[in-house]
Amino acid sequence: MVTDSSIMLEWLIKATSILLVTTKLKIEIK
Repeated sequence: MVTDSSIMLEWLIKATSILLVTTKLKIEIK
């Protein structure tokens, strides 16, 4: 069974990567 901390860490990494990608796309569009 996975612990809550590892789940939170996994989602934190996913959210951060998504933010980085969207920010990069916004900069490239400008």
